[in-house]
Amino acid sequence: IFAAALLAACTGRETDVPEVEFRTDGALHVQKEYLALDVPDDLYLGTPDQIAGDDRYIYILYTLSENAGVYIFDKQSGGYVAKAGRKGRGGGEYILPLSMTLHGSTLYVVDGGDGSVLRFRKGDFVFEGKTPSRDIGCFEFADDSTLLTDNPSYGRDSAFRKKSFLLTDTSFVPQSGVVD
Repeated sequence: IFAAALLAACTGRETDVPEVEFRTDGALHVQKEYLALDVPDDLYLGTPDQIAGDDRYIYILYTLSENAGVYIFDKQSGGYVAKAGRKGRGGGEYILPLSMTLHGSTLYVVDGGDGSVLRFRKGDFVFEGKTPSRDIGCFEFADDSTLLTDNPSYGRDSAFRKKSFLLTDTSFVPQSGVVD
């Protein structure tokens, strides 16, 4: 099964467009089934940095814009649901959201501005807490207790210094290096 995301902007609220045409590598593609997202009028999102989905929602992350954050849309209707967190330095706030990860009942957002990972409960997107992450940019769950992370800035004498990725525990303590 192949899945792709194509985001396009329109100046109006066209809901009866019969198909969407786009080109990749010179080839014309026609998409007859698509989901129009209902973005609030006062929100300009621009080019997304990451898109993810689960059985209920589409999650779109923007990192370096005025509207940086994770925006959630209903997967069936395309309706805007919520924004997880907001810019700031308090509880449930991030300085620079770099990446997101979905796992179980939680949405994780890596905050590169303060070196932490914020946790939001999926469904109502309530902030549940944050964990220091030693300046990682992204991570994925290998299983429920082990994470694959990009390599943060461990000290010059660290055994993990020349590794590209690390296996860590859920507290982001390195367990082993993965790629030289």
